[in-house]
Amino acid sequence: DSDQTINKVRIDMSQGWDVQAENHGGCKPVASVQENLGALIGINGTFYDGGCKSLGLLRADGITYATNTMTGYEQRTIGWNQGETPTLKWLEPNEDWTDVSDAIGGYPSLVTDGVGIAEAIPGSQVWSAVDWQKHPRSIVAIDTTGHLVLMTYDGRTAAGDGITNPDLAKVLENESYVQAMNLDGGGSTTMTVHDCWLNHVVSYPSDNKKADHFGGRSVGNGLYVR
Repeated sequence: DSDQTINKVRIDMSQGWDVQAENHGGCKPVASVQENLGALIGINGTFYDGGCKSLGLLRADGITYATNTMTGYEQRTIGWNQGETPTLKWLEPNEDWTDVSDAIGGYPSLVTDGVGIAEAIPGSQVWSAVDWQKHPRSIVAIDTTGHLVLMTYDGRTAAGDGITNPDLAKVLENESYVQAMNLDGGGSTTMTVHDCWLNHVVSYPSDNKKADHFGGRSVGNGLYVR
């Protein structure tokens, strides 16, 4: 599709990859945190407030840094123990998930058991204008082989038009993903792969309004693979 620029990475959790959510301790670009961690891949994480505090569950190496406080409703969350296929569940506001070592919350849910529907809460399709408009998106998904998949859809520049969340849910269903949820998107959407570009950024972050790799926003948290 000439109107879409999509980056996609599949991770076989059984092969010893260390997949970790990361609290940035303030707002920092994904590329710089990736480099500091010595990670191979990075993607922006859950939503955060003006003080860079995460608004979705953020759990890393057994430590919970934040719980779901974003909407006052349930929030779909992905969690995992190293070497195992991640699972997704709905968590109530302020609920922790101590059965997993790492977890990160998102909004909205996009695919449940192979069925694509952009859900704000279980059984209810998204209703906000932002969800129904085309914007950059960041996604975490599970495919039919149990692999973790990270992807970005670029938007707001000549590199891509972005996509609505309902359309995204149907695309992911048609591509046979089993589970999927949205991470923070818009100007936060960033994917990095070590040494794949001058500054590691392979997506087209939109904060500078240019179709290049230098418009990355400083964000409150991320998801990294090393």
